[in-house]
Amino acid sequence: MLAYQLTYAKNMWNRKELKTKAKQMVKKNYWNLLVLCFLVALLTGEFRNFYCRNLASR
Repeated sequence: MLAYQLTYAKNMWNRKELKTKAKQMVKKNYWNLLVLCFLVALLTGEFRNFYCRNLASR
């Protein structure tokens, strides 16, 4: 039982650690996420325009 509690205590996060790791991940992946969001917005916007033009021409 004591070994389980020690193992569980090692895996617990504190607020400071969690915040630090989150900042590191955002800094590491910021540009990739920004490009991905831009591409999704571009593709969904283009698809919508294409679809609406095809409906209007019928």
